[in-house]
Amino acid sequence: MSVPFGRHMLPCLLGAGLVAGCSDASGPSTGSQGTISFAQASSAAPASLSTAPISLGGQTLTLTQVQLVLSEVELKQAEHSGTCTGEGAGCEEFEAGPVLVDLPLGGGVITPLSADVAAGSYSEAELKVDIPSEDDAATTAFLAAHPSWPATASVHVVGTFDAGDGTGAQPFDAYIAGEAELELGFTPPLVVDSTGAFNVTVAIDPNAWFVSGSGLIDPRALAGDQGLQENVFANIDASFHAFEDQNEDGHED
Repeated sequence: MSVPFGRHMLPCLLGAGLVAGCSDASGPSTGSQGTISFAQASSAAPASLSTAPISLGGQTLTLTQVQLVLSEVELKQAEHSGTCTGEGAGCEEFEAGPVLVDLPLGGGVITPLSADVAAGSYSEAELKVDIPSEDDAATTAFLAAHPSWPATASVHVVGTFDAGDGTGAQPFDAYIAGEAELELGFTPPLVVDSTGAFNVTVAIDPNAWFVSGSGLIDPRALAGDQGLQENVFANIDASFHAFEDQNEDGHED
């Protein structure tokens, strides 16, 4: 299933070598060292670092761990007309291949990705949340490094859910499978030159993953409900925000 506004999703349902910069070999040799950070955001303010539980309709969700697998992270130059699908003219690839991102729910940012990035004006960051299912050396190494990670999962959430039924907060530990291709625009475009290093932060709002029109989604019910999993992954697909963040504080410069 594709979502026709720059985010493309294909849900598939459940019942760290880092990076090297890749660009066109004939492209410019000048540029800067680039890094990509990740932070937790809140629904009210995408660049804030809120760790508060979310309450809605008498129910309360508290997340204590959020992990996701990224198989692609790229920057796309403004003049590039298509979608980046790896190294090539107009695209700078951070070869995650796959990499596990453990969101810092206690605040701050993590910066797991770096690459040499060619000079230019970049309009988007493109990321792919993906299950580690490729039959290649990178995926084999990933699964060896994370032996408890299911080969059919792309997202892992741990926490408690209070359904408001008098039983109190109940623990959950849930894996979700799916793929999301994200195109996160920069306004204004990110300008990279040879004057120094730069950083992009991707802020993610995991609380929003479990909000539906009727209230909160109970993470404990995901394994047995295909519709709920589709709803959660649609929310995951819409919860990312990227911006320039030179001092890596999780706030847009």
